[in-house]
Amino acid sequence: MNEALEIKKKIEMLVSRLGFGGEAIVKQRDQAFLVHLAVDTPAILIGRDGEGLYALQHLLRLLCLRPQAEGSRPIILDINGYREKKEDFITQSVKAAIAAAEATGQEQILPPMNSFERRLIHVLVAKHPGFTSESTGEGPERQVVIKPAG
Repeated sequence: MNEALEIKKKIEMLVSRLGFGGEAIVKQRDQAFLVHLAVDTPAILIGRDGEGLYALQHLLRLLCLRPQAEGSRPIILDINGYREKKEDFITQSVKAAIAAAEATGQEQILPPMNSFERRLIHVLVAKHPGFTSESTGEGPERQVVIKPAG
């Protein structure tokens, strides 16, 4: 069976067993599978700050991939466009923080975020010469500081 079809069947089965109806579209991008799941009541599955979405993504990965399978591709789950909107919001926040750091010459501290969001910030900041980023804090209070370089 094709991997994308297997992922589609497993996420739809998982969501169904949780008591929700939903339809998934699975696409390959680069070396990952993007799973776009459409459900009637997304807030419950997404959860606070996306915690439910990330947990569901983790379960899907466990169902679909052998832990040490060679050549296995990551699976990225999005529910009703939540992740895409969140990435757009983070991108805008990084642009604003860089502009503020450039104008004031002072570091900008972003609110606490999960590891996926922090990684996205580091990738975005790396594209702007003259700025650096670092994660500070621990656990759920971990956040990113954007600084002018030098």
